[in-house]
Amino acid sequence: QEIGASAFKNNFFSEPITIPDSVKRIGNEAFKNCHIQEIEIGSGIKKIGHDAFANIPDYVKIHLKDPVAWRMVSFGNASSDPFNAKHS
Repeated sequence: QEIGASAFKNNFFSEPITIPDSVKRIGNEAFKNCHIQEIEIGSGIKKIGHDAFANIPDYVKIHLKDPVAWRMVSFGNASSDPFNAKHS
């Protein structure tokens, strides 16, 4: 499964987001400029597109189901990694 390009761009999430283990790819700008409070990222992610998490808030809580698998993820650029993309 995949979260498509710009799928949630510029949205506001008042509830936590869970990306299930079945999702393998997050498209370009999928969560760009989103107001996210909290996100859990499943262990199935293999690739994250350019600017997928660009300009997410500094205060977002990020949970990884499998931190070891996270090291194997292919990132399109620095703003693809939610830990690097935070911006207030």
